Amino acid sequence: MATECIGFIGLGDMGEPMAAHILAAGYPVVSCANRSRAAIEALKADGLEEVPGPGDVGAKADILITCVIDEAQTDAVLRGPNSALSALKPGAVVIITSTLSPTYSQALAEEAGGSGGVSATSL
Repeated sequence: MATECIGFIGLGDMGEPMAAHILAAGYPVVSCANRSRAAIEALKADGLEEVPGPGDVGAKADILITCVIDEAQTDAVLRGPNSALSALKPGAVVIITSTLSPTYSQALAEEAGGSGGVSATSL
């Protein structure tokens, strides 16, 4: 079984099957409910660990994946109250699957790189 803990935020139409494949590959996955509990409940049967909020996901994750709609939702989970970014371990990797502007992405990568040694780059 894989040892890296995958934090996954955004279990909607795209995120839920992505998280399911990660679980099926043997990785531990941790997430939190946001707008709906249906995906959380479905994935718990496959081993998903539920935690209260984004900061709790970030604290447990070696690799954090976000699959939310836009910059506002990305800010809410990465920079908002109980944010995932502020809780990440040194050396954690952040993967954002949202469509974001290059300027926003570069600023976020710089911020992440300066917060606790998180490795960050922007493409």
